[in-house]
Amino acid sequence: NGSLDEALTTKERIRQVALTQHLDATAATVRAGGFVVSTDLAFGDPVAAIVTASAAEDVALTVLATHGRGAAQRMIVGSVADRVMRLSTRPVVLVRPSGTDEVTNPSAITRIMVPLDGSPLAESVLPLATDLARSAGAAMVLVRVEPHITVDAAAFDVAGVDLATMEAEVAA
Repeated sequence: NGSLDEALTTKERIRQVALTQHLDATAATVRAGGFVVSTDLAFGDPVAAIVTASAAEDVALTVLATHGRGAAQRMIVGSVADRVMRLSTRPVVLVRPSGTDEVTNPSAITRIMVPLDGSPLAESVLPLATDLARSAGAAMVLVRVEPHITVDAAAFDVAGVDLATMEAEVAA
């Protein structure tokens, strides 16, 4: 039916213009803060579009708002933010709103936490974290979490640590 196809195409064009205007207005607000901004209007699966755009734009970091749903709700309705975090090859920061239904502006970044477990993988985020901290003028909090304490000294295989000296200090 030609008239139905024309009507859909007209509605799609109107929607695309409205979306582009909103994106351009948002970009103008960000530019007014002194930032260089590029825009892209994508259609289709949001997760695939975001992950693809992050690679295509060679971004260092993707920041997404999340609804803050619990695991049960995510299982039922899914979570774009959760899936982007899991599928992206780029670092992703998820920002969850406060406990209310209102979306609030996150506070300034004054402290950045980096959980560490002693592995090279965990420590591989340090260059990005320190760059972010430097840019934001933020302090860094490094947190080492061990699931349990063991009496087996071999389990403490941490480079540069003299276990005999540590044991003597703890015993004193």
